[in-house]
Amino acid sequence: MTRISIKGRGTGLALVAVVVCVIGFALTVGRRERSEPVSAATPVPTPAAFGAIEELAGPIRERIEQVDPTTLRIGRVTVDAADRQILLPAVVILNEGLIEVVLSTWYGKVHESVFSTPVRPLDLHVACLLIGLREGPNPGWRLPEEVEYRPPGWDKPPGSLVNVFVGWEAGSEPREMPIEACLMDQPTSRSLPSTAWVFTGSWLDPDGVYAADALGSIITNYHDPSAVIDCPLELGQADDYTFANPSRLPDVGTTVTIRIVPAK
Repeated sequence: MTRISIKGRGTGLALVAVVVCVIGFALTVGRRERSEPVSAATPVPTPAAFGAIEELAGPIRERIEQVDPTTLRIGRVTVDAADRQILLPAVVILNEGLIEVVLSTWYGKVHESVFSTPVRPLDLHVACLLIGLREGPNPGWRLPEEVEYRPPGWDKPPGSLVNVFVGWEAGSEPREMPIEACLMDQPTSRSLPSTAWVFTGSWLDPDGVYAADALGSIITNYHDPSAVIDCPLELGQADDYTFANPSRLPDVGTTVTIRIVPAK
């Protein structure tokens, strides 16, 4: 299985150059580290190449839109270069009960997801690369002794850490909170501890299918190597401890915005 990855150095080129590079999706593999923060004066850096199955170039290209000099939209994913953040639309589908997935597609595990989104998971992966994140394994995974049963890329450097927030309008008042506050530890009835999340980046199967696209899991609290972003807490090893937090979540059907930023 091949991991999508990226290499190259940040430049001061405009976002339109990023669009060109995304259109030029190539069969190359590498990694990239950011050396300086993104600002309005230094838009999203142009990568040297994106590593992926070449057939994915078409679907990505069709969803690229240049919104303004520092904003790029990939499908329903917005990349804000000025603030180095990613914005996703979503809706509350559960605000109580057992949860394994924080954010899923409409065809994912909606019976145990807090939020659902029309976003394609691969679009989010590309957006994460564009703001300088690096995909990699979750340090919270408890690895099996048998190497063949370990998740793809388990021996690589850990993925970049991100902070994830959920925001919505409550009457005329905007609200936002860390997404882990939407979840609670069922035995204690307390919100999960404050934590950054890990950009694990899912994986490609031998046929070039992006696992998160196929399975619909985007952000997971129960450790899942097919997800784009995973929770590093040790409690993520169990699938029966995390519940939606009804005291913090808005009503089912509420439209929300998921905001992802690099963790400091």
